[in-house]
Amino acid sequence: YYLSEEKDPDLVEHNFELLRAMALPKALKYASMALWVFTWKFTYYSPNTYKELALSKKDSWLARNWPSWSKKTDPVVVFDALRMPLEALWKGKPKDSLFWAAFFAEWSLAILPMLISVALPAVWPLLLGHFGLWLGASTASEAAVRALVTAVVADMFSNAHAFVIIACNHSGGDLYRYSTSCKAYSAEFLLRCAYSSANFECGNDLVDITYGRLNYQIEHHM
Repeated sequence: YYLSEEKDPDLVEHNFELLRAMALPKALKYASMALWVFTWKFTYYSPNTYKELALSKKDSWLARNWPSWSKKTDPVVVFDALRMPLEALWKGKPKDSLFWAAFFAEWSLAILPMLISVALPAVWPLLLGHFGLWLGASTASEAAVRALVTAVVADMFSNAHAFVIIACNHSGGDLYRYSTSCKAYSAEFLLRCAYSSANFECGNDLVDITYGRLNYQIEHHM
């Protein structure tokens, strides 16, 4: 179990090193965070978590064939579906380009049920319309479009809600970062939980429940 060190897949400071290093105006960097805030489960968290899952299975094809030039601790985001195959070809490693195509194909299959669940509200008006059972004031097609837009926007706000809860108490100038590992659930590990993450109160238990109590990241890590 890695916490606030390079092998920690949730180390925000490490995962945004590339963005900080880019020669872009600071205002533009801050503006780009809107993309991550509203899409982070899809663009960052799910592909990076799938990477961790693949690497944890030492005998899996992905783990055994992981490209030697790609650091296993570097985050994998959805945009790498294009970047990594091109980088592999640039390095003269066509097999690695195929590896990344296979990786993102497997990841796509893994998240397909979640994508379907987002699109599902739009399916019912179309089905009812197809069988002549749609009774709405608008057409079934119009209702399907509205349902899809509502579902996508709701998912974006769900992303923002989770991002605000989790990312904010994983980052900050006063939170410690470590260069070495320690034994999970040891005294040092518990100390690191307190030093490298933060809690914030939301007012009362009712509000805490809506946050899944993830606003208490110290206890969450413990």
